[in-house]
Amino acid sequence: LVLSAGKAFVTNKNKAYVYVVDTGSDQVVDSIGVSRGGNSIVEDAHGKLWVACTGGAGTQAALYRIDPVSMSVEASFPFSSPSASPWRLVINGERTVLYFLNDDVCRMNITDTALPAGPLIPADGRTFYGLGVDPADGTVHVSDAIDYTQRGRVFRYTSEGVALGDFLAGRIPGGFVFR
Repeated sequence: LVLSAGKAFVTNKNKAYVYVVDTGSDQVVDSIGVSRGGNSIVEDAHGKLWVACTGGAGTQAALYRIDPVSMSVEASFPFSSPSASPWRLVINGERTVLYFLNDDVCRMNITDTALPAGPLIPADGRTFYGLGVDPADGTVHVSDAIDYTQRGRVFRYTSEGVALGDFLAGRIPGGFVFR
């Protein structure tokens, strides 16, 4: 869910739409066609919305850039691999760089015209589950759920992917909150 242009834009992981909700009446007033599996949405520095979709049911995994004023898709970035599954889309503090999980941690500038050619941070056998970017300093935090039963681990990286350290967390660490 993102609030923009006086409306709420809501993803739906089971449908191929982003729903537009009038926040005054709480009514769905429109929908924007995307791939199935919309799972995360952020707003960039230009007021554009970015949506990560895992695909499925005949639709391809993709990132979409949406204009919230015209309520239309401005750009789509489909993944060529049938196993692609982008999720946990987040944006840096300046709202100019996107980060998302697709097994690995990937990074994409909002001005890029293509998906990244490779990962910023390879999973290297880890089970990346949560992702966050500190808006103050750009530190990338990614969690490893390990086996979903024992305590997970959080890894910290610079915005360029240089390792800063790691620490144990609770079971299945999936989200981050920054002050």
